[in-house]
Amino acid sequence: MTERKTISVMFVCLGNICRSPLAHFIFETLVSKKQLKEYIKIESSGTAGYHIGEKADERSIAVAKAHGVEVKHRAKQLKASDLQKFDYVLPMDQSNYKDIMGLTSRPIKAEIIKMRCFEFSSQPITNENSLDVPDPYYGNEDGFEEIYQLLEKCCVNLLDYILKEKNIAND
Repeated sequence: MTERKTISVMFVCLGNICRSPLAHFIFETLVSKKQLKEYIKIESSGTAGYHIGEKADERSIAVAKAHGVEVKHRAKQLKASDLQKFDYVLPMDQSNYKDIMGLTSRPIKAEIIKMRCFEFSSQPITNENSLDVPDPYYGNEDGFEEIYQLLEKCCVNLLDYILKEKNIAND
């Protein structure tokens, strides 16, 4: 068997307690089901430091659990060095995208693609034409379920995209 290079994926939202940890663990579950966990490294972070060290929002944990996804997470803040370390960085909205792009002026390793670019296809639309993943933080549990459904669809397409881009058999 040929040796595969590890692929790294970072999901990013504002505080790293709602959307990005939810995407992180949905994606991790999909990667595990495809038996690719040793080849794809997954993390999440926030552009702001409001919640560093805190667990994910209880509503994110609850909706994930209802779908059989376990969320074990402590919030952290995105660093400029992450843009050199990760292959894919996926901001949840335009504000996160702008914050990420403002972290460094030098060339970066990461391909930065807004999460909803993968809503309808494994061939992403452009960042400019992509909608935001709404932040459910100030809403109720229903908003978290809607975000879960949206992120799951995006994660499935994102995984297909990565497998095609990196020429990994999709068994």
